[in-house]
Amino acid sequence: MQTITDQQITQLASIVAEDCGSSLTDDQLKEYIYLLLENIAGFEQLLSNSDDQVDRIVQLIKRRYHDQNR
Repeated sequence: MQTITDQQITQLASIVAEDCGSSLTDDQLKEYIYLLLENIAGFEQLLSNSDDQVDRIVQLIKRRYHDQNR
């Protein structure tokens, strides 16, 4: 099972904020996170894991994104 570190979550949230700003809707944010994971070597395997694991990872990144943009 592929895991993602706290540092990687922070980095991904920062990339989203840098690329898209701080006003994405939850749907836009989720879509952008999926695009990021698909295009980063090694991360694309996360998307082939169970839906529950992917949803958990997306939620962690979304939470960090919102925390960084408060």
